[in-house]
Amino acid sequence: MLFDTGKKVSTQKDEAQRFSGMEGSIVFTLEASYDFAMKAKRAGAVAIITAYALNMKHHGSLGSVWGNPDIDDLADMYPWLPYGELMKDDSDRLVSLMDAGEIVTATINIRQDNQIVTASEPIATIHGQSEKFVLISGHYDSWYEGMTDNASANISMVEMARILKKYEGKLRRSVKFAWWCGHSDARYAGSTCYNDHHYMELQENCVAHLNMDITGFGDLDHVTFLTSLFETDEFNMEILKEYNKEEPDAPKPMTRFADQTFWAVRVPFTVMPKFGVYHFGTMDLPFWHTPDDTFDKLNKPSVIRDASCMLKLACYYIETEQLPADFTGFLNFMDRELHEIQDGTEKEFDLSPVWPYLEQVKASAAILEELMPGRNSDDIIIKAGGELTRLVYSYSSRYGHDTALPQPRYPKLSIAVGKTRDNTTPDYYLALQTTFLRHVNRLTGQLVYVNELITQQIAKWKEL
Repeated sequence: MLFDTGKKVSTQKDEAQRFSGMEGSIVFTLEASYDFAMKAKRAGAVAIITAYALNMKHHGSLGSVWGNPDIDDLADMYPWLPYGELMKDDSDRLVSLMDAGEIVTATINIRQDNQIVTASEPIATIHGQSEKFVLISGHYDSWYEGMTDNASANISMVEMARILKKYEGKLRRSVKFAWWCGHSDARYAGSTCYNDHHYMELQENCVAHLNMDITGFGDLDHVTFLTSLFETDEFNMEILKEYNKEEPDAPKPMTRFADQTFWAVRVPFTVMPKFGVYHFGTMDLPFWHTPDDTFDKLNKPSVIRDASCMLKLACYYIETEQLPADFTGFLNFMDRELHEIQDGTEKEFDLSPVWPYLEQVKASAAILEELMPGRNSDDIIIKAGGELTRLVYSYSSRYGHDTALPQPRYPKLSIAVGKTRDNTTPDYYLALQTTFLRHVNRLTGQLVYVNELITQQIAKWKEL
């Protein structure tokens, strides 16, 4: 049996060595990640045991496929490994035995249920004066009672829909409410299914995706936003100041989790409010995915605050004449992120082909922004802005989905940061150079496309 304490692996070579002895082993690890599970499977592990940070019965998932699999996913991307989590005291005891050099054996009694099931997915549409719409979503499947994750958000969305329904036909833009199934074990299968079956509608008309996940508890003076960062700073801060006693934290860039499914269809604005200060699996949020996520964990003022904040945010996107797009700010964000990648990579990883094309888009975007006031700019914001955000936050084509793994901005460029010939194997280093070059080409090619969209829009507006 191999037991692994999940100590930090510093290089690709070290990681290859780490997984080399897993053939036929039950692996105990403190690294409860989808990425680890896939590598363990490929190394021949037969099961995985992970540890939760607290003494609670916690449920997690190790799937790496985002939504329903395609045929390649089915063949290569599922661990198909028995998996369970230990409470903290039990895992600490196991670690102490390992540290003492004890030979430990284990028996796992786990039944895997891999059957195909059918689930419902409620969608409510409130029609406005335009086909352009704001998508407001939250998952309805939960562990146990799931009061904070995600019942509070579910009922808040029902109340928001009830209020907005009174103004049907009068709203500037339409609004859709979606209660996703398949959020946890199915790795966002509900939102992915909706994306795949309503592709053109989303691509042509969805201006923003607002996601509610974990609400109704915690302190009453700290609200932040995770966003695509395509909106103006002033827009976010105007909303956040109402819900923070002190100067609010600036919005943070979105990460790959929690039904952030819609990069492929080029939705430019993605916002997920974070209500209160919490961290999964800590005393800040100990009851996440446990039997302790019960009704008593809800705080009525917090529920009201969170619903109010989301409704106000939604109304801005629904009713504002001009969406709060910040092309210049986002392009500068792209520039900074790319320079950080360049500074952290070896000379074989060259981003210099990107710079002239990025500068061209910056120049065109500056002209576009001068012309936007007073004009209907929803379409160009969706097409050009949505494509820019897609390039930063995903690596797949416009018709697929990234894996369900945590990832940085520019996922396939960032992977080269810190990699050298000395700390990687020769075949990996060559493959990494190939991946990097292809995604440089992807970025430059799509920047040309975005520039064409913007210049064509400028020409149309100048003709009027």
